[in-house]
Amino acid sequence: MSIKDGVAAVVLVLGIIILLVAFSMPATQTVQSESCTETTWAGDYRIDGTCTTATTEVPNTSRAPVGGVGFGFALVGMILLSKE
Repeated sequence: MSIKDGVAAVVLVLGIIILLVAFSMPATQTVQSESCTETTWAGDYRIDGTCTTATTEVPNTSRAPVGGVGFGFALVGMILLSKE
């Protein structure tokens, strides 16, 4: 095995590991936001502060680029291994 084949094998294995990391990432992320108001007075009346919490799910935008990098590394490793 030449040094070129060793480097190609390392690149291929690295690409496969990055692909596995991308596939293990969740497809969505949960985002939570909280907004609070302070206690105030309206004339003789005390208005207590309240807090409101909202939760939403958004797409995980880092999953696709990580998968693309892993695919690129795996592809380059395969091409380097196939060349003589």
